[in-house]
Amino acid sequence: MLSKLLLTLLVFAGPNDAKGPGFGFSGFSPPVPEKQPEFFDSRDRVKVDAIADAQRAVPGEDLVLAVIFKHEPKWHIHTNDPVIPPALGDPSDYIKTQLFFDPEDGPIKAHPRYIQWPKSHEIEVRFTGDPVSYSVFDGNAIAYVPLTVSPDAPLGKTTLIVKPVFQVCDDTVCLAPTPMPGEGSRWDDYGMPVEIEIVSIETMQNSPT
Repeated sequence: MLSKLLLTLLVFAGPNDAKGPGFGFSGFSPPVPEKQPEFFDSRDRVKVDAIADAQRAVPGEDLVLAVIFKHEPKWHIHTNDPVIPPALGDPSDYIKTQLFFDPEDGPIKAHPRYIQWPKSHEIEVRFTGDPVSYSVFDGNAIAYVPLTVSPDAPLGKTTLIVKPVFQVCDDTVCLAPTPMPGEGSRWDDYGMPVEIEIVSIETMQNSPT
């Protein structure tokens, strides 16, 4: 199933997100409206998608969830374990990238300890004026999360909510972070649903390939 997921991601999160010619008049490009903030936080510069390697699973099965951080050009987020050079100030001011899951112990359980985080890239930032090398996530960065369907999971559709926490910056400034744990309704209403249908082994075996 992982190979199927990787093929999907090659299309879904290609390196340049190139778009082929569409219908309409040749050479006609309608004006592109200026992008307006939607959230007034880091989500305005980073789109996040979550894709499981299968939409159906049987009780006890393992799955892989890909969480894709699609950064706008020249923007980046802190890594899951940021190493803050002394020249950049207090490490507590930097919000590490994390993934939370709701419910934590539902029919589908995520394993945050075993997330395969994307490779970081070293760039130069000027948060304090002078250029400093700093490792970040940027571009199309994908985190792979192992999932397990509970052996006694009831059959039917179930939903896992993915709540990514991150803060986006360019080389000089940072935007407000995403919703954070403990922020009440702002946190409670946040997240991306991933729906999986849990079926019997017999149903899965009889499904067309």
